[in-house]
Amino acid sequence: MMTKGLFGGETIRKRLDLVIQKPMNGHVEDIQGKRFGMLTVRKYYGSKQKGGAYWICDCDCGKEIITSAHSLKDGNTSSCGCKHIKQSSELCKTRNKIHGYSKEPLYFVWKTMRQRCYNPRQHDYKWYGAKGVKIAEVWNDYTVFRKWSLENGYAHGLTIDRIDGNKDYSPDNCRWITIQEQQKNKSNVKKTA
Repeated sequence: MMTKGLFGGETIRKRLDLVIQKPMNGHVEDIQGKRFGMLTVRKYYGSKQKGGAYWICDCDCGKEIITSAHSLKDGNTSSCGCKHIKQSSELCKTRNKIHGYSKEPLYFVWKTMRQRCYNPRQHDYKWYGAKGVKIAEVWNDYTVFRKWSLENGYAHGLTIDRIDGNKDYSPDNCRWITIQEQQKNKSNVKKTA
């Protein structure tokens, strides 16, 4: 019997080869008919030689899987996998909103600002993220950052500048200035009187 579902394809064959199809004995708790998440236990399948009962379950989505009683009771298995797929799909839809701005120079500015603050492998991380510089939560959404930028003087060729270098990137601590102005503000530049 080849059942697709939780273990999928070849893996399920190998895993079920360890299960001996034999009648249920008195040592196996009968969980037939019980529900675990989206699964309803239909019938006993068999046990491993050293214990561990396996059951055939019907998922609410219509698929059939074979899984261990232990996985069902511990909550490790609560669907055929469709629940995880659906949750992942929903998460991707909200996380990876397509806004149509990824080709704009401003999007590159936003992306590199995030890299400086959150990616230890990025060259400039030592000057930003390693020193605790973060980005305001509201700017995790590019469209919000874009709106602020356009309303606060952004033009191609300008760079984002933190007014107070000891504070994070945020709407109340940032401005758009030329690269020459920003060079004067660097912490490693010696000021002359």
